[in-house]
Parts: sequence; C-alpha cells; structure tokens
Amino acid sequence: MKKKLLFPFVFVLCLVAAGVFYTSHQSSPYDQPIDQQLWDNALTAFDNKQYDQVLVLASSADHPRFQTLEGLIWEHGLGVAKNPAKAFALYQEAARSGDPEAMNKISRFYSEGIAVKQDPKQAWKWTQKAAEKKDGGALIDLGLFFLYESETPQDALKYFVQAADEGDLNGIFLIAFIMDEKEYKSLHKPLKVQFLLDIADIAYKQKSDLLRDLYPHLFFPKYKESVLNDKEVLSLREKSRQRLSLKQKEKIKSLAGNWRPGMPIQVFFQKIDQTY
Repeated sequence: MKKKLLFPFVFVLCLVAAGVFYTSHQSSPYDQPIDQQLWDNALTAFDNKQYDQVLVLASSADHPRFQTLEGLIWEHGLGVAKNPAKAFALYQEAARSGDPEAMNKISRFYSEGIAVKQDPKQAWKWTQKAAEKKDGGALIDLGLFFLYESETPQDALKYFVQAADEGDLNGIFLIAFIMDEKEYKSLHKPLKVQFLLDIADIAYKQKSDLLRDLYPHLFFPKYKESVLNDKEVLSLREKSRQRLSLKQKEKIKSLAGNWRPGMPIQVFFQKIDQTY
C-alpha cells in the first residue's frame, strides 16, 4: 500500500526536477541566432554615423545585442541628446536577456554612479556576471583588481588569459607585460612575449570600425586612453625585436598567423616550449 502511495509522489518529484533542469539549461535570448544581415546593416550604418538608421534597425530586431547597441547611442549622445537613464534601461533589458557587454555596462554605471546611485556591490556583482559570460572588459576588470588591489599577479593572469583567448587586446598586452617582468618565470619567455605582440596585431585588424570608435581604450598602440599607454607598448615591441634573431621572429610570426580569437593561447605556448 505504501509503495502505491509513494510512486505518484516520486513521479511528480522527478517531473519537477526535470523541469528545473530543463529551465536552467535553456539558452538565453543572447545565445539565439542573430539576424546577421540586419546586424551587418546596423554596424555599417553606425560606421557611417547614420545613427537614426541604427535606431530604426534596432527597433525592428529582437536580439539583445541590438538593445545594447541602441544603449550605446543614447549613452554617448550619438546623433541624439545624451540620455544615460534610457541607456541604462536598455542595458538592463539586454543584460536580463544574457548580453555580457550590457552586463559590463551596468557594472560601470553602478561603479561611477551614472543614472543610478553609486553602488560598488552591484558593480562587482555585474562584473562577475559579465566575466562568467567571457566578456573581455569584465575579465580585465577582475584581473586588474587582483593585480593592484590584492597584489596577486598569478590570479590576475588567469583572467587576462581568458580575455586574451577571446581576442581582447588589453588581455594580450597585459599578459605580455607581466611575462616580461624579471620576477615572472617561464621557459622561452622572450619568444612568448613576441608571440603575444604578433597576435595583438591580428586581434586589432579583426576589430570593426564600430568598436574602434566606441572603445578607444581597448586598442594599442593607436590610442592612449588605456590601461597601458602606447609608449609602453612601443617600448616593449622594440625590446622584443632587439633580443630575438630574424629567424626566431619569422618562426614566431608564422606560428602567430595560425591563431584566431577563441583559440587558447596556452596551446601555442606549449608549441613554443616543444619546438625550442
């Protein structure tokens, strides 16, 4: 009798558990395919400073990346009067739909008190959320915290590597600078630093004009508003050129030519260790 009573109860529990599992593993709207043609048209319009056209295209799209793009227009006042509150609302909507860039934007708004009351706890929370989604800016922020606040370069390096693997230029250069320090121990260190400098050029060329306009602080050595200034980067490039032979530089450049954003840098470091 007890078994008969228990079976329906256990069956219901299994259904509930299955429902929770399914819900938790459903992809977010951000993970859904984007209308590539519409997105390309929006980026082209943005590059041509046709911001009114971008807003029209964004209003007809249902992907959160368009909401973030629209938020950028209102945040920076591009072709419209600046409206940080409207931008924040758009970022919130996009973040709820899973857009890591929007999450990182919300973090900055809380950190600097833009359109909302300054709240370091909320800023940290949203930075962590964005970092979990592999947002380059958020990963860099976490890495810088461990580098300067906690003074634990090895912990910082983990975040910089994750950012660099995604093609983030700040991440690539910060790894190069940490590795170049005397205290950092690694086999074939000069070769790895040169590899990082070479893939930075590849990552830079793959960025669109849109990103160069909106995020000048992410690019080296062309722009100065960065974690590292362009003089530091140029100095490191020159130092690296001087300590490697022409043959070494050619081999490293050839290896770097096989790298693309999304490919783990550590795999290439292992190849360098195995080759030399």
